[in-house]
This record gives sequence, structure tokens and C-alpha cells, in this order.
Amino acid sequence: MISKQQKNELTVAERLEREELAAKLTKEFTKLTITDDFMFGKVMTKKSICVKVLNILTGREIEDVHCVIDQRAMRVTSDSKGTRYDIYVETEKETFDAEMQNKGDESLIKELPKRSRFYQGMIDLNVLKKGDNYEELKDSYVIFICTFDPFGEGLYCYNYENTCKDGERRLLGDGRNILFFNTKGTVNNVSKEVKAMLDYMETGKANDEMTKTLDYEVEQLHFDGPALADYLIRQMQQRERDKKAEERGMKRGIEQGMKQGIEQGIKQGIEQGMKQGIERGMKQGIEQGKISMLKQFLDGNLISIEDAAGQMSVTVEELGKMLESGL
Repeated sequence: MISKQQKNELTVAERLEREELAAKLTKEFTKLTITDDFMFGKVMTKKSICVKVLNILTGREIEDVHCVIDQRAMRVTSDSKGTRYDIYVETEKETFDAEMQNKGDESLIKELPKRSRFYQGMIDLNVLKKGDNYEELKDSYVIFICTFDPFGEGLYCYNYENTCKDGERRLLGDGRNILFFNTKGTVNNVSKEVKAMLDYMETGKANDEMTKTLDYEVEQLHFDGPALADYLIRQMQQRERDKKAEERGMKRGIEQGMKQGIEQGIKQGIEQGMKQGIERGMKQGIEQGKISMLKQFLDGNLISIEDAAGQMSVTVEELGKMLESGL
């Protein structure tokens, strides 16, 4: 049983751990760049900057922005998979989801196409209300800004729309647009403004008006108290979620290991039992054969009872019982 003093000691230890973590995260926060999804989201929540960035990336003139939300969570049902958008933007006729991707793990790159499909589906479900006509669906733009080349062709931008595979390759016209930007591009297929923005994200060097504005906002946020507090809360909450997920994973792993261990034990037991049974059966069969042969010799007076017992390494009395029992 834990004493009150031990409980107080645990509380102090936990408090010290959290203080150390907060100090570490605070230092980390002052070094965040625009390619961190948290910093990207905070910069983009400033509507004037968000509109300019989206105009540059999409080549459109976006107006009448209704809302700009960072880290917006969406879920259809309580037991369905949800998502969280870095930046979610709505206008009168369009929706935009902008994501900063700085993890180029092979498994994450492989899932990007279907992840973009999932994001667009969630947007449509959120936009269209019960009784609405399908024509009321807004055009949607899902934008991934990657600090790696997602498709390995060196393009600064991979722009996808649904087109017919046959005939004149006619556009489907469903209003869905998916753009993958690559900060490590080598094939210049974008405007100079887009290239300058992607180069800034890659090198940290601001070379035009837009990138200088972005860089200024990042520096200002490094000294913003509410932004720091938000960062600390989110990071601690994420660590707590990761810890619980790890514990659940360990529990499932232990249960699975025990199950497999029991199954393996049973299998090995059966195999061992069969092996021992075969060996025992063979041994008994050999002994049975020797006794049968000795019995024939004894019946024909070809061997004495003493010599027969010696052949079996038993006493005369024991051999007599074996002969009577048939073994």
C-alpha cells in the first residue's frame, strides 16, 4: 500500500518531469520554422496571409473567405476514423485543405494518394447538408506541401484532376483538385512566386515580398505567449496520446505473445507426445518380437529358461510373468 508521503513524492516527481518537458518544448518552439505543421497553421490563420498563399499555390483569385481554422478535427461517426486538417479554409464556392508534410518515410509517402482521397471525402461530407443538392458541393482543393519528393519525378508541383482515360481525355468536372508541392523540386513547372515560396521552405531564405512576410510572421510567433502556450498544451496532449497508444500496443503484444506461446506449447507438446509414443511403441514392438521368438525357442527346447531370461536382461520369475501376459 502506498503511503501519503509516497503519493506526494510521486506527485513531485511528475511535476518535475512536466517542468523539464515544458522547458525542452519551449526551447524547441523558438526554433520552429514554417515547415513545422504547428507553425504553418499559426501563420496561415492570419487571413490576409492565408489568402495570398493559397492564391499563389492554386493560381486563383480567392475572395470572400468565410473561415480559416488551424488543426480542425473532423469525424463522421464516433467509431469512424477522423482527421485533423493543418489549415481548413472556406469561401462561398470553394474549400481548401492545406497540409504541411515533413516526414518522408516510405510508408507515409505510399499512403499519400489515398490519404488525399480520404481528406476530400471528409470535406464533402462536412459541406453538404441533409437535403442539399449535389450541385451545391463546393470545389475542393487538397494541398500537400512536402519537404520531400512524393513521386520522385523532380517536379515542383504534381497537380491531379479526374480525367477520362479514353477519347479526348475530357475532365470529369467534379470540382476535386489535389496538389502535391515538392520543396526539393528540380523541374521548374511552377510560377516564380511558387518556386520562391518552396525555396524559402527548403532553405529558410526569403527572397521576395511574400516569403519575407512569412519569415517575419514566424519570427513574431517565436515570442508570442499564447502561441507558445498552445504549442505546449498540444505537444503534451500528443505525448499522452502516444503513451497510451504505446501501452495499448504493449498490452496487445503481450496478449498475442501469450496466445502464440500457449499455441506453440500445445503444438510442441503434441509433437513431443507423438515422438515419445512412437519411440515407446517401437521399443515395445521390438521386445514383443524378442519374447515371441524366445517363446518358440523354449517350446522347442532350443534354449533354457535361464538363457532366455539372460537375453531379456530380466530374472526367470520376471520372464515367466512376461510370457504369461503376452509381453
